Amino acid sequence: MDKYIVIDGVKYEIDPNDKTKAKLDADGKPVPYVEQKPEEGKVDLSKVSIEELRKANPDVAKALQEAEDIKKRNADDDAKKAEADRKAKEEQGKWQELADEEKAKRVAIEGDLKKNTEVLEKYKGTVNSILENTLKGVPEEKLALIPKDYNPRKKLEYITENSKILGINMSPANKGGEVPPNEKDINLDEESKVMKEYDELLKKGKDRTQSENTKLIELAKKIKEIRLANASKK
Repeated sequence: MDKYIVIDGVKYEIDPNDKTKAKLDADGKPVPYVEQKPEEGKVDLSKVSIEELRKANPDVAKALQEAEDIKKRNADDDAKKAEADRKAKEEQGKWQELADEEKAKRVAIEGDLKKNTEVLEKYKGTVNSILENTLKGVPEEKLALIPKDYNPRKKLEYITENSKILGINMSPANKGGEVPPNEKDINLDEESKVMKEYDELLKKGKDRTQSENTKLIELAKKIKEIRLANASKK
C-alpha cells in the first residue's frame, strides 16, 4: 500500500478517497508526508530471523513447532497412502502401472542427479578458467613455487596470498574473476615468510655466495615441509 504521493519532487500524504491526489489539511494545503521512524529500542521484526524469534518468544516457538508437526504428519500420511496404493495395485495385478510409476521416479531422480552434476562441473570449469588466466601472469621461474599437489581452488588462494612474492599483480583485470567460495582458508603465514626470504636470495642469481646457495636449498626444503603440513590439514 502506497504511503505517500510525490508532487514536484515533494512527498505528501495520499488522499484516502483519491490515490492520485495529496491529502489536504483544513486550509486546503497538501499535508507533507513524514517518514515514520522506528521507536527507540523497538526491534524491527522484519529483520529478525525465524530462529531468533523462536528463542525469544515461547508463542512463536509453539506455533513453529505445531507447523513442523503438521508438516511431518502430512508427510507420514502421504507415505502411508502411497504404500497402501502400491499394495492395492499389487493385489489387483496392475504390474505395468507400478512399473511405469517406478520408472517415472527413477527418471526424476536421474534428472536431479544430472542437474547437480552439471552445476558441479560448471563450478569446476569456472575455477579452472580463473586459474588458467591467473597463471599466465606468473613469471615462468616462479611457477615452481606454486604447490603442485593443491587443487585448482587452493592454487588460486595460494597465488592470491603470495602475489607479491610470485611477482604477479592481482588486480581485478588479472584475476579473471573472483574465486568462488567453497573451502576453508589454509594458514600460509609461515610459508609466506620463508618464501619471502627464498625469493630475495633467488633474485641475486649468480651473485649469490656459497653460503647463500646453501641457505637457498635449506629454504626450499623448509617450504616443502610446510606444504606437506598444510596439505595434511586439507
